[in-house]
Amino acid sequence: MSVLISMAPSMAPSMKSSSLHLLGTLVVFGSSCASYDETRIAFDSMAGMDPSTLSEPREASYGEKALMHGWVTEAFSFGSDDVLSVYESVFGNERSSSDVDAPDQFVRESLTTLVDLSGQDLERLAESAYRVSYVLAKDPQPLSRAIATHLSGRLMQERQSAPVPPDAAGLAQARAQDYLAEARVLHKRLKPHWPGIRAAGAMSESARNEYLDTLTALVALPAATSQQERERLQLLLELTRTDLLETAIQDRLRELLAGCLDSLVLHGIADSLMDPDPHVRETAVFQFWRLGGKSLLPWVLDRLELNRTDTVGRVIDPSPEVRRRLLQCIWSLDLASAEQRYDKALSPLEYLQTTAIYDNERHLKFLATECLAHLLDRPNEVGSHWVKIWWEGYVHGPKKPIGTQD
Repeated sequence: MSVLISMAPSMAPSMKSSSLHLLGTLVVFGSSCASYDETRIAFDSMAGMDPSTLSEPREASYGEKALMHGWVTEAFSFGSDDVLSVYESVFGNERSSSDVDAPDQFVRESLTTLVDLSGQDLERLAESAYRVSYVLAKDPQPLSRAIATHLSGRLMQERQSAPVPPDAAGLAQARAQDYLAEARVLHKRLKPHWPGIRAAGAMSESARNEYLDTLTALVALPAATSQQERERLQLLLELTRTDLLETAIQDRLRELLAGCLDSLVLHGIADSLMDPDPHVRETAVFQFWRLGGKSLLPWVLDRLELNRTDTVGRVIDPSPEVRRRLLQCIWSLDLASAEQRYDKALSPLEYLQTTAIYDNERHLKFLATECLAHLLDRPNEVGSHWVKIWWEGYVHGPKKPIGTQD
């Protein structure tokens, strides 16, 4: 002991440096080893959510404390919820309410971690989508909504195997009262077949068919709000976890859960196109381009037309950033795709022509003429005078007016 004491003054600097390095390594290691359940519980405790009872606050207002383990326990759990449960059973090391310095940032990081750790697990993807949708609908911070929009695109990319079409579930317009009226009828029809209410054991074939057909009809209803989508997703998630007696029922429930998950995610990104913040709208435009490309861009233009308040002007969105993002996405199209129109909105080609001639941002006018020349496979010229000449010939020449995409 005396030897150690006599050595301490000469070793203090190096020991201090090593200790700080070790502490920093452990902190980084602990943060990188966050487990899925740990992150989910911490997020819910911050947001005041209880999805199992379909309970969520009217508005997102985050507290300054989160329910979680200490960082040492989290670090040495190696990101495993099973290891955490062993620690709790052996050492009694349960979660406690801990202070959080920056609640908004904590929520954004937790949400990103949940999506990162969801992988291909359907139930985890559904849980993450529920929370992403909540932030999209209720968070007052534009940055949080923009990040949630980006995460929605990531969740959908985990699910999709083909480009998303404009008529996909979640993109259809619906009226809230219509949905509620039909949903009440279907819920009443489901009640006798609900786990815990129906008779124990296997269901009869007719009862099973009625149960699954009613759930299928419920999922097929176009929901009018993200709140309705979240409630429906949580309902199916609970059934997937509890209705385990028959394989046929479980398989169908997982199919319905997957469809409801896709619908919720697309509904959220569609809502982001109508967001008052331009950065959220820009993120939504980019996510739809990633998910559907040439099939969804005409639909995106139609949605932006619906959101336009200036009915006299020719600018589709007041934000130059959103308009620039649209031009960048249209650049990836071929001419035939750029000619497609959804409903009565501008086609991408018409949007290029309108921007090249009427936009009040010079850099956007230039970018639109460059993009148009690229699609037409012709050299660009200084200024946009050639666009007017080409457009007159395009509309009134032998070529038919631009077609439509329903």
